[in-house]
Amino acid sequence: MEEIQKQAFQDSTLASNFFVPLTTNVDESNKASFTNARFNDGTPFVLRNHREETHVDSSVKTFATENDLINAIKGFANDPAKNVEVDEIVKYGSNKPFIVTQTYFDARKIRSSYKGTFSSDDKKNQFIAITTEVKDNRFKDESNLTFISLPQVTIVAENAFANSPITSLFIPFASTIGDNAFKSIVNDPSTQVTLPSTFNSDDKKDKIFGAGN
Repeated sequence: MEEIQKQAFQDSTLASNFFVPLTTNVDESNKASFTNARFNDGTPFVLRNHREETHVDSSVKTFATENDLINAIKGFANDPAKNVEVDEIVKYGSNKPFIVTQTYFDARKIRSSYKGTFSSDDKKNQFIAITTEVKDNRFKDESNLTFISLPQVTIVAENAFANSPITSLFIPFASTIGDNAFKSIVNDPSTQVTLPSTFNSDDKKDKIFGAGN
């Protein structure tokens, strides 16, 4: 492979052993050739310094399994120094190193909660199974639940997440939110809340967050 043309691999699914040889000419303007390209396990392909690195160096945080990586993203690595933040380079198993994007970080942080978040495996499985609706009281009093990302949900019933210490809330397409759905969530600048603008008025906030928040 001597040269990569524009958009050559855009939106492509790449084999796990795909790499760009150091001899390949990749012009700066052709980095878009890999826009949205991913390996077949779903991890994003990242072209660094015009070439994909083919070795693992000391800057790469390495994990035996994706479960271990997810735990590190959630801040539960057995070695705290291996906890992962956005923009760090990681790899797991035999996969190639990649940069953790904000989207990847957010999805893994809540997609599978292997330890430390829910009060039981049943609650964890209920959360993972959510499609478009969260039933009333379903995750009330989940004392370790701090991060919610539910981009498909349109209905959140009463007290659904009441008394859970959520600091990041992302439900951008909610059309119905019941009273006290997020009771006790502190509605201030330190809490990241993404809801439709229809819930921005003070009276709506009082209803869904609880009066005084």
